[in-house]
Amino acid sequence: MDRDSEDLLQRIELNLRLGKLDSLFLIIPTLFGIAYALLQYYFKTVGEIWIITLIPILIVSVGYPIYIGYYRGAIKLNSILERARGWIYMANGFVIYMLFITRRIVGQNPVLYIPLAIITLPSYFFIVRIFAPWLGHSILSLFDKKYSERDRSIFAETGTAAGTLTISLYLIVNIQLLARESYWIAFYIIGMAISFLIFHMYLEYTSLRKRVMNSFNYS
Repeated sequence: MDRDSEDLLQRIELNLRLGKLDSLFLIIPTLFGIAYALLQYYFKTVGEIWIITLIPILIVSVGYPIYIGYYRGAIKLNSILERARGWIYMANGFVIYMLFITRRIVGQNPVLYIPLAIITLPSYFFIVRIFAPWLGHSILSLFDKKYSERDRSIFAETGTAAGTLTISLYLIVNIQLLARESYWIAFYIIGMAISFLIFHMYLEYTSLRKRVMNSFNYS
């Protein structure tokens, strides 16, 4: 078998593996949605509260992963790096599911919920900085792509962007419980949420977009 035939077979195999990864990528958000609907039925959550909690969950667990991992990664740029970033956002969506489930279990008891939120959110922010490069590396290794320090930095920054988005939306949705009828605390929480959201927008739409596009020049 000549060199051209081997290269053709490798490209075909790569496209098949990418197709399987993209299909799995679209299935998982659907499963998340079904699981969340079943949980809402179990907790008997209906009406306006259900809509309020549904919006940030859809943004974090469905909207961002599909936009970055599938639209940008598979369709627009055909980039394995962007696909891997989409998986980081998807894993982040699983975290926000767990946060809302925890709230349902703990209930409206601020004595339990507020200390739990204070401990969990900062810990999650630092953990995701470690987990994101590992997950990104795992995706790249499926396609025998060389893992560079540039990739590790992009994945870590993606984890930070995903984490700040989750924390921002979570604070906004839970402002009533966290503020406990204090307007000053409510304003402080809103300020924190907006700050996290602005930082997320800067990372995702300025820093990361530029670094991902620059990575094509080194591939």
